[in-house]
Amino acid sequence: MAAVGTAFKVTGAGYHLWVVISKPNNDGNVVCVNLTDSNNYLDSTCHLQVGDHEFITKSSAVMYKKARLWREADIAKRIRSGQLTQYPDLRPEIIKQIIDGALCSDDLSPFLHVHIKPIV
Repeated sequence: MAAVGTAFKVTGAGYHLWVVISKPNNDGNVVCVNLTDSNNYLDSTCHLQVGDHEFITKSSAVMYKKARLWREADIAKRIRSGQLTQYPDLRPEIIKQIIDGALCSDDLSPFLHVHIKPIV
């Protein structure tokens, strides 16, 4: 099951960690964002540093421009099949930082924005 904070990447392809930042909607979909090198996305509203997660080896930005819905069941199925590699969940304070950045980002689609709830 994919919960807020679940982290994964496509196995054998791609270099970006994806993170679940919403609970499932009525259709079972969750909003996911990926991380990229900060130099590729200087105007992101959320930057992470080495130590914020074991996957991060350099200053990274949350790529709200490429956020998308993933079916929660498909994430779990693809992790079990090996198509996705699961990483440890992000710590609550880092997830809060990512969600806070999403809520104030002009790059996140309004369609996805409505699914994201602040962490208090």
